[in-house]
Amino acid sequence: MQLHSRLPLGASTPLDVFTKPPYLATACFPAALWEAQRQWLQHALARAALTLALLAAAATAAANVWGVPAINRRLMPQVQAAAAAALQREVQLGAVRWLAPTGLAGVGPLASVGPVALGPSPVEGSSLSARHVTLGLDPLHSALQRRLVFDVRVDGAQVGVRPCRGRCSWRQERCHV
Repeated sequence: MQLHSRLPLGASTPLDVFTKPPYLATACFPAALWEAQRQWLQHALARAALTLALLAAAATAAANVWGVPAINRRLMPQVQAAAAAALQREVQLGAVRWLAPTGLAGVGPLASVGPVALGPSPVEGSSLSARHVTLGLDPLHSALQRRLVFDVRVDGAQVGVRPCRGRCSWRQERCHV
């Protein structure tokens, strides 16, 4: 019946229009208004979430299509040389496999690099190799410590531990070359 769709607010059946007092219709008005606002807010939040998800997917696709090759070609040789100088070891960094810009916000990992190998240093002969390393940003700890804090996960690691040469301990500051 089409009659129900044209009933006054607060009336559930056609007879309620005549049997319910008019103040009941006005008492239901705030509840009906709240329900309409709640539904509108739910739809607005759903649209916003869908928009953010589509933007994140587009950013991830763009980062992997254009960003990964550019990083592998231009940035990785510089990062590898800087890491070798800082660690005083031979460093071999494989290609960046994928990027996820959502990792900048701490939503999942940021990048995956592999394979990775660290050779022995002039002071001690330990080495490390890994299938791949996943790097993520920890925004909460970064904000608390006021510096970048990364979450690093190593998969398929093989470590060769060798002590320092001569009379030295494992601690770098005590080693004498």
